[in-house]
Amino acid sequence: DGNYSSHHLFRAKNTAHCVFEYIYFARADSIIDGQLVYQTRIRIGERLLDEHAIDADIISPVPLRIIPQVEHSRAISLMTGADILLLFISSEAGRGVLTGKVFEYLRAGKPIMAMIPVHEEAAELLGNLEYNDICPMEDVEAIKTMLLRLYRNATMKTGKTKPFFPEFSRKMQTKKFYTLVFGKKNE
Repeated sequence: DGNYSSHHLFRAKNTAHCVFEYIYFARADSIIDGQLVYQTRIRIGERLLDEHAIDADIISPVPLRIIPQVEHSRAISLMTGADILLLFISSEAGRGVLTGKVFEYLRAGKPIMAMIPVHEEAAELLGNLEYNDICPMEDVEAIKTMLLRLYRNATMKTGKTKPFFPEFSRKMQTKKFYTLVFGKKNE
């Protein structure tokens, strides 16, 4: 008849969950046993700190994954699946450093945690496109604040995927470069 119903055959007095349900499997905005998973993760981090007091800026009950260098096609795939992308440009690099990675990250449309010189081209470009999570690599407190804000946005799904900016595509950048070098447009 198209109607569905659910019946519990047994009611457990006590429930038990695997800790991995809270850490790895459940979304942060899920509710398990009446508790928001995000808040449970915060309490796990606090408990870790209480039980294993260490001098640390951040204690995270969720995994952070840093991926070593991979082939370009795999890197692009990983970028589009990431929650947050980390961008590093040394403050020692000086003016004029705008790596191709900036444009690849923009194409991925994910939040970018940019630890870059704040008054240089990369920061100006990202700021103009409303990527505002920017601080110098040397500012530990700013990095901590930015990381916590990005973590909260990602786990609570409040971070929005940014739109694709076609003017920064590899194809458009190649056309601009060609025009600069040869002084004419290549269609």
